[in-house]
Amino acid sequence: MKEKLERLRSRLPNMQPIRLETSDFLWDLSEEDIIRTLVRNEHSGLLFGCFAPEKVLEELEEVSILSALRRRGYDHFEAYCGSAPGMPPLTLFEDRFTVFGTAEGQRYLLVEIKTHWGTLLFPPDRTSIRALIWDWVSFQHPLGEFSPDRPPLPGQEHPGLGIFRRSLELLLSWSKRMELDAVLNIPEYFHNAVLYSSHFHFITPQLEGRLRALCRDLLPRGLVAASWALAEGRVVDHAGEVVRWAPAEQVFAMQGKVADFFHSPAYKETVAAATASLSYHYVDR
Repeated sequence: MKEKLERLRSRLPNMQPIRLETSDFLWDLSEEDIIRTLVRNEHSGLLFGCFAPEKVLEELEEVSILSALRRRGYDHFEAYCGSAPGMPPLTLFEDRFTVFGTAEGQRYLLVEIKTHWGTLLFPPDRTSIRALIWDWVSFQHPLGEFSPDRPPLPGQEHPGLGIFRRSLELLLSWSKRMELDAVLNIPEYFHNAVLYSSHFHFITPQLEGRLRALCRDLLPRGLVAASWALAEGRVVDHAGEVVRWAPAEQVFAMQGKVADFFHSPAYKETVAAATASLSYHYVDR
């Protein structure tokens, strides 16, 4: 058993500061559970390994998310945890939750969430903490159309469904029911970081200060304009250097040392100092 796990570990890429270890996959799992997940690449069929698809749909109904989807023309919802008809196969260690809806006799992917478990070496003493990593979270309206008033954001293929904030609250409420220290995401674009910033904070306080300074200086023109400008190299700092968005670890703290770190005077003071020291402005074409 140990030799099989070690062989699998040796094939994993280096994922600093997220480190996948043998111990990550031993929480409350039997040997058969581990063999099923790591060797046969089978999955639990539960969101985050805990919540059944039918229960997830019930809660989506309770918080009026499915009602919002019906107003956009979708119905007959199906939810899957793990593999789903018409979707690519899952990769090793990856879990996926999807919601499909039907409109005019056609089936559409509306929600997709990809996650995996890992350990995070957390400051200041690089404590190893258990984290649920959100690799990909998408809420898309395939039948929707972009407009001058609602243009696409970088990386966006379809308009959103208008359910992000409610869905984020629900995702975090499910996470709170689990025994873990943190939820982690790595926002690919500036707008992703802004949307998560009501609950998530960057581990590095200087990067949290960077986000706040970017918001202060760029958001007066709107989130779409700011995110595109950073993606296209049309923002400069006080020294005239071009600034582009650089993804980093953004964390929702659950409990213990993680929560204490973000509430500490040292973190808050460093964030405030970084925010005050940075300035950005647009360079228009």
